[in-house]
Amino acid sequence: MKHFGLLLFFFFSCFLFSSQATAKPNLKVCLIFDKAGHDDHGFNESAYKGFQKAMSSYLISSDSRIFEANADEQVDQALNGFARSKCELVISVGVNISEHVKTKVANYPKLKFLLIDDVGAGENVRSVSFREDEGSFLMGAIAAMKTKTRVIGIVGGMNIPLLQKMINGYKAGAHYVDPRVTVLTSFVGVTVAGWNDPSKAKQISLNLFSQGADVIFQAAGGSGLGVFDAVEEASTNKDPIKRYAIGCDSNQNSIKPGLVLTSMIKNITQVVLSSVDDMVEKNFKPGHIVYDVKNNGIDWALDSHNRSLFSISEIKKISKIKQNIISGVLVVSPVH
Repeated sequence: MKHFGLLLFFFFSCFLFSSQATAKPNLKVCLIFDKAGHDDHGFNESAYKGFQKAMSSYLISSDSRIFEANADEQVDQALNGFARSKCELVISVGVNISEHVKTKVANYPKLKFLLIDDVGAGENVRSVSFREDEGSFLMGAIAAMKTKTRVIGIVGGMNIPLLQKMINGYKAGAHYVDPRVTVLTSFVGVTVAGWNDPSKAKQISLNLFSQGADVIFQAAGGSGLGVFDAVEEASTNKDPIKRYAIGCDSNQNSIKPGLVLTSMIKNITQVVLSSVDDMVEKNFKPGHIVYDVKNNGIDWALDSHNRSLFSISEIKKISKIKQNIISGVLVVSPVH
């Protein structure tokens, strides 16, 4: 019996060693952000939440990591480091980073890439874009419902095609509800620095408020925090006109409760999770995926922080507009 027990122990020890030797290491995921960082209270933070959920939901390697780049050369350094450390999935977050990363993917054929907010090509590339025009149409419609001055605004980070698409959608939504509404537009900068200058965004927003705007949609990335500061400052005077900001990319209603009318949500957290899931299940395929209102990639935020700002009839009206977009009764024309 003693010899049999030793033999059994030896057998299971060999089996365990063999299993461990042949087991596939946990998936290693690496994310790269722009200098706004992973905690920008917006787009980047939504992607980071997806990364955190993936870490807790799947067998993701503890060596998975994030990198925050301040310049293009740092993006190159990050990609080289990801390749050396055997990252399997590299997630490029936001148009600023993805514009550069997509020019480099051919140099790393063994890596899989997820480009968020841009369109790239390659056998190892999945790119994701959003129908921001549909989301901004909803924001414009909501702003037009709530404005008392019939003047609303939008502050963008910089003048790029993505922002033009959002501006056109915002105007179309506002005029769908009230053709008499005036839409003021402004940009924080002419370079990528425009996405990370809250002080300038605040001054721009205060200027728009002084021109009569009472609702401002922030589409300025990290600079958007300045829009929230502006609405708070503008709301401290004795002017009877109530002023609001509208958030973007993630649910930003809680940043200034009662002063953020709503937020245009881009479901970036789910984008990250679904791509990690596809990697785990070996279903990751290249190509371009579009997220819109119909597939829950775009939505408006209604929660405890802003529900009191809307009447039941207004909520029903917003829901009807959203349903008409989903059904195709209301077509928001994309702008390229």
